[in-house]
Amino acid sequence: TAERKFPHGVIVHPDGSLIFAFDNGNSLQKFDRCSERLWAQKEKVDHSLSLDPQGKIWAVMGPNALGQFDPKDGQRIKRINMKRIIPKNNEIDPLSLRQVDTSNKSLWLVKGGGYWHPNDAEPLPKSFADAFPQFTPGDLLVSLRSINLIFVVSPDTLEIKWWRMGAWRRQHDPDWQPDGTITVFNNNMHRKVSNIVKIDPKTYEHETLYHGRKEKFYTWMRGKHEILANNHITLSSPQQGRVFEVDQDGEVVFEFVNRYDDKKSMLVSEIITLPTDFYDKDTFVPCSDNNQRGQP
Repeated sequence: TAERKFPHGVIVHPDGSLIFAFDNGNSLQKFDRCSERLWAQKEKVDHSLSLDPQGKIWAVMGPNALGQFDPKDGQRIKRINMKRIIPKNNEIDPLSLRQVDTSNKSLWLVKGGGYWHPNDAEPLPKSFADAFPQFTPGDLLVSLRSINLIFVVSPDTLEIKWWRMGAWRRQHDPDWQPDGTITVFNNNMHRKVSNIVKIDPKTYEHETLYHGRKEKFYTWMRGKHEILANNHITLSSPQQGRVFEVDQDGEVVFEFVNRYDDKKSMLVSEIITLPTDFYDKDTFVPCSDNNQRGQP
């Protein structure tokens, strides 16, 4: 289908290579800077991709699991089903909102986006460790869209160390921030305007960083954001076919619309901001004579 050809989740490497998956896709793939495929693994991988402190890939696997993959060949290292997390956290139980109450057997609601609809699993970087002393580098910041839940879990012990629901609605893309806060792309489904929310995991205090009203910013599904070093925010609005950047006053300073014609724009997944010295020229492999598209 067309959705399976829609890239959703990309990792850019300094050598110019790309690792990516597709929306509702069945593969994880890596291409070099010359557009040559290095490997492809048949896996139920979609949504966001992230790297942990060891350089391993974390990805969402369908409606109920997370997966860790080796970037060298794409082989799966670990798979974590959400049901495995529940018995490891008997004192708290935010995930069981999708379970049907019955004395006979365990039934789970599967309609309306799957069990939990995970859409991101972002490991805590080592560089942010001092800002998050309550967590360990590599702990996963996970978003479950179907139950409006963000939580932090150890990928080793499956202990939930922090969780919050209700400060957002059908959210995507929670991000660690260097000041010890977490920002969330709040789709705000059914409410006609999306926004960016910041929360302090120590105090649970939260605020709206960008309201989105002036720009009529709204995407009821998908979406990513990034807080830049100058505190500007980049945003993708896939259903509007638009990516843009706003300054601290919420004014647009950059915009790209993936326009199809005067009345329609095509989906756009994400805007990724790279520093000017991001690419390492020493690791660039020359392209063959038959494939010059990747030449600098």
